Parts: sequence; C-alpha cells; structure tokens
Amino acid sequence: MSRRRLFFLTITFVAVSFTFVVSAERTDVSVKGLFQKLSTIFYFDDASDVSQWETDWQTATVFSVIDGDTIELSNGDRVRYIGIDTPERMKPSVPAQCFAEEASVFNSHLVEGKTVRLGRDISDRDRYGRLLRYVFVDDIFVNAELVRAGYAFAANFPPDISKQELFRSLEHEARANQRGLWADDACH
Repeated sequence: MSRRRLFFLTITFVAVSFTFVVSAERTDVSVKGLFQKLSTIFYFDDASDVSQWETDWQTATVFSVIDGDTIELSNGDRVRYIGIDTPERMKPSVPAQCFAEEASVFNSHLVEGKTVRLGRDISDRDRYGRLLRYVFVDDIFVNAELVRAGYAFAANFPPDISKQELFRSLEHEARANQRGLWADDACH
C-alpha cells in the first residue's frame, strides 16, 4: 500500500472516529458502542480482533465447492462460512431450494481451485466437524460478497457474530437493489 493511500485512510479513520465520539458525548451513547458501529466499515471489531486476524490466518487451496456456503480444502477439511446461509442444494431426500444452484455456481467462481485465507471468529468447528471461517480470496471477503451479490442471507450463529452488522447491512442493500435471490423473477 502506498504511503499516500495509508495516510488518507488514517486521516479518514481519525476523522470518522472523532465524529462518532463527539456525537456519543451529545447523546450519551457509549464510545465502545460507537466503535463497534465504526468497525463494520473497516471489517474489525476491536483491537484484539485486529491482532487475531494478523496472527491466526490459515492459507489453503479450495479443492471443491460443496454448496453456496461450504467448501472442501485440498487437505480434506470442510469449511462452513461464518455468518451467512445460502439456500440448500444437497439435503438428503429434499429437492434443492430456490437459488441454491446459483449460489453454488457463484461460490465456485469466487473460490474453486484458488488459494484462500481463512480467519476464525470464536468457534473452531461446528457440530458436523466443519471448520468455521471467514474466507478471503485475494482482496475479496467471500462471505460478505455472497451476501452483497444476493446469493446468501445474513445468519446469526452465536458466538461467531463479529461481522454480523456488516452482513445485515449487505443483505439490506441486496434486497433493496433486488440482487440475486431478491430479484422479482429469481424463484418461480
């Protein structure tokens, strides 16, 4: 990142932070609460989260896409994307849900055969033994991109909720703009 861009981002962050702190003092809102709202803009929640993301990255190659929110890595581990849910395509004895195939195809275009970076929230694995991760390919936050493009819902699965506000706002934007499964003609 260039020094000029880093300087601009730093100044922007300080200015926005100052604005939130000043408004907090006027309305009696906690500074911590304002910082949590501000953090969704910058994809982190607090200082400890930033250090976690810097030290707990795992890099892996995606072997295959199971569906819109689940992948298999080349080492055999399955990864379930945190904070989102896509329509089901492979439930036993149940037909694929509306927009399941489209979500799987979009996910494939984003990650299949590529090297991804995986970040944890609180939990390591779900009850099925899948890794629970935020997934990045290059500069794309895959979990967020699936919601933004209308292929996934924001889903709340505590305790892994640090990006929930971001996902909710992206779902609201996708709905408002009738993207993907929110389009009028998506599920007929």
